[in-house]
Amino acid sequence: MWKKVTSSTSKKRDLAVAIDFGTSFSGISYWEISPPEGESSRRAGQQEPKQFVRWPGVRTTSAHHKVPTLLAYPRDEYEKENLPILWGFEAEQLAGQRPEDEKKYIRCRTFKPQIDAENQHSALETRSFVVDLPSGKTILDLTKNYLELLFEHFTETLKKMDAHDSAEDLYSYHVLFTVPATFSHSAVESFRKIVEESRIVDCLATYEIGTLTEPEAAAIHTISQTEQIRLSKLKQGDLFTVCDAGGGTVDVCSYFASDLQSFPFKFDMAGPPEAENCGSETIDSNFRNFVQNEVGKDVWERTTSSEKYNLHHAFVEAKEQFDDREERPSQYIRLPAHLAKRFPSRFMSSDRTMLGITRRHMQELFFNSVDQITKLLARHIQNARVVARNEARPFRVKCIFLVGGLGTSPYLQKVLQKNMQAEFGTSIRIISPLSAQLAVVDGAARVLYQKLRASMVPDVKLQSPIASSLLPASYGVVVSTQFDKKKHRREERVKDPVSGKPIVEGRIVWFLKKGTRYEGTVFETETSLSTRFKEPGVVFDELVTSKRDPEDLPQTIRESKGSVRVVCRVKSDFSSFRKQEFERVKRELFGFLRWKAGYEANFKLLVKLEASSIELKTQYNEKDASELLKFEWNLSDWGASGGPIGGRGISPQARFGLNADTPPSDCFLRSERMIPSDNRLELMDWLDKGFKARELE
Repeated sequence: MWKKVTSSTSKKRDLAVAIDFGTSFSGISYWEISPPEGESSRRAGQQEPKQFVRWPGVRTTSAHHKVPTLLAYPRDEYEKENLPILWGFEAEQLAGQRPEDEKKYIRCRTFKPQIDAENQHSALETRSFVVDLPSGKTILDLTKNYLELLFEHFTETLKKMDAHDSAEDLYSYHVLFTVPATFSHSAVESFRKIVEESRIVDCLATYEIGTLTEPEAAAIHTISQTEQIRLSKLKQGDLFTVCDAGGGTVDVCSYFASDLQSFPFKFDMAGPPEAENCGSETIDSNFRNFVQNEVGKDVWERTTSSEKYNLHHAFVEAKEQFDDREERPSQYIRLPAHLAKRFPSRFMSSDRTMLGITRRHMQELFFNSVDQITKLLARHIQNARVVARNEARPFRVKCIFLVGGLGTSPYLQKVLQKNMQAEFGTSIRIISPLSAQLAVVDGAARVLYQKLRASMVPDVKLQSPIASSLLPASYGVVVSTQFDKKKHRREERVKDPVSGKPIVEGRIVWFLKKGTRYEGTVFETETSLSTRFKEPGVVFDELVTSKRDPEDLPQTIRESKGSVRVVCRVKSDFSSFRKQEFERVKRELFGFLRWKAGYEANFKLLVKLEASSIELKTQYNEKDASELLKFEWNLSDWGASGGPIGGRGISPQARFGLNADTPPSDCFLRSERMIPSDNRLELMDWLDKGFKARELE
């Protein structure tokens, strides 16, 4: 979603800033839009994105393209010392260079995957590691604090680099935050809320969240490298896949080469982004479990954080260098003395100070991650094969571009080359592009730069390399329909309180189908809805989504079995419209008496989708009749949390009508749920009581 925060002034230079908030490491890339004085407005100030490399805790002469996603909070008992919150390399060095301060801090890492967690108020476990939250802090607090420290350091450093002493910035900051392909709409909204409540938002001219997923950004980086495309020997119609293997997740997406005649090249999406939690943290976790199992849990728990820190870094170095060559049968890691004493001799060097990890053992540590990545790629490319067949395209898989931190592993490249050739033929190649670990943040900066240039510089048009995209999921609305004894069970029948006719509740009408192709990267559509009420008031429309096969979508809530998730609720207020603008609804008695019992409104639901972002509004008689209920994106208050319906999910109190393939009179909202807008206390009481999720039978 695009948010305008402040107006850009002519005195400031516009800066496109991409932030890749990662599970293990985070990075910033930036690109100035405003041309230097004296140059043509057609020219940009720089020709490529710049990577931010100056981080606290490291020498200014050293270039680190990314910084650890790590925080260290002072413990409560040391509050009087007024210790600062440490982040990045400074938090990491507590154990390595500042062991005397280590006991005063509690370190927090790997909190990004928890943004969408149901319980954000206690220690949260993901696979084998735990986010140990400081007193009074939530996962959202950690994320906000980290982003604030990251961005404030970035802006302050730019001031120093420009020799700018004024308290006012030289730049108008336009920021794009990438999100994982695994993030649900509610997770994106949670992330947006974190940014809006942070100090960052006061410094921004505009910002975007959810409009670009990490694998899509990595793909933009890859296809912008003309030399890499040439080396891959891609031809018109060929398929290639981008695999972003990071610390937490591994994300993939695929494209058909549709136009390679002129730059920027054009590509059609061949498969919506997919992801699995099988990044490098999985390998690190396997190593920690191995050490703990060999020395015993009691000994491991007595190991200091400083010793664990040094051991972890030694293993990471060995992991990154591992290439499975026969001439290097083992790699050695120095162990703390008390751990070395407990290890069996078969693992140790002759002087019992070094842990030897054989090729076979390192393969075992990699196995879970490599196996899941292989299955993810195979499934994703097979899905692209189906798309190619349905669209009468040739299916030629030419290459897989491997990016991200784990993507630079020579062992992963070697194994995937073997596995993918066995699956799709010997012509497929695994390629690690230049600056593979920076693919996401670099690609995001390129996307934002092109958008801003097109909106700010005269005669410059937006040139996106993505010619067309695919909907990653199906979208629908929960409706009530007229009872049909040939289709419905008798016990499903209830009475419509306005018309008195028998109806059936809890049906799902799907108005967008997964895999639908659309031009560019933004999809906009509209569909018709119908509602009945005794008096005009407020209506709540509940949007749902599913990633099931479009031909196998559930038609009712009962059939969903956890495969349908709530996206959000949209509030439409009809109280400002005159009653004469609605159609009258008549009620029958004994089959012949009829009187006017209420009103019917046929209105439009407008939907805008971009990556993981979704915007909605309703219109009646060409006038806006809706506002997004922001507090209803995260449905955890009702037990749904954007989760599956059919268990704890869609509130049975909220029922909606859709005028899709059926006439308005057959598909509508239950009218007793209408709330007159002039009765605010009644509305709030109804929201409090009526929207509590309950188990659906």
